[in-house]
Amino acid sequence: MLSALRASAHFMIMVLLALLVAGCVTSDSNKNSLEAAGQFVSAINASPVLAPGDVVILKVEGEGDLSGEYTIKPDGLLTLPLVQDVPVVGLTVESASKVIKAAYQKGFLVDPVVHVQKKMPPAVFVMGAVNAAGSYPYSPSSTVMKSAAMAGGFRANADLVRFDVVRAGQLIHADASTEVIAGDVIMVRMRALP
Repeated sequence: MLSALRASAHFMIMVLLALLVAGCVTSDSNKNSLEAAGQFVSAINASPVLAPGDVVILKVEGEGDLSGEYTIKPDGLLTLPLVQDVPVVGLTVESASKVIKAAYQKGFLVDPVVHVQKKMPPAVFVMGAVNAAGSYPYSPSSTVMKSAAMAGGFRANADLVRFDVVRAGQLIHADASTEVIAGDVIMVRMRALP
């Protein structure tokens, strides 16, 4: 009987150790997933190049009348108060800030501080085992499956049952019918090999 109790205690200790190790792996895996999602979104949003039709948010510090949202015209020009048309198509937001600053320095403002930001439409981000990872337009009826379809569909090795969604810094385990919201990062896993 004593050996049965020892065996049972040994078994319970092994189960507890396995659970602890599994918890650590899951925790590290979740942390890695969150970090990967953050890096993915940052890379997509890094230095967006301006194009006709883009809306930019302009802030000229101390000059509220000059700050606001402006749309780049089809000819690539941004029409701004005082300086009129400024060519910005093909520039990054950093380069556009410098060009706009220079335009305002020509007889209007002394050393203005100019910030330009590209207004991004609501989007979801899809990464992992899809054919075209990236940022895609969000619509209120979006699901994990619809978002993956916008990303060119699944690769042959995609896990079509289990997905991860990073929402507001939290990892959510999802299925294909899970609704997504703007800003979500959908992570399509690779299927485990048999």
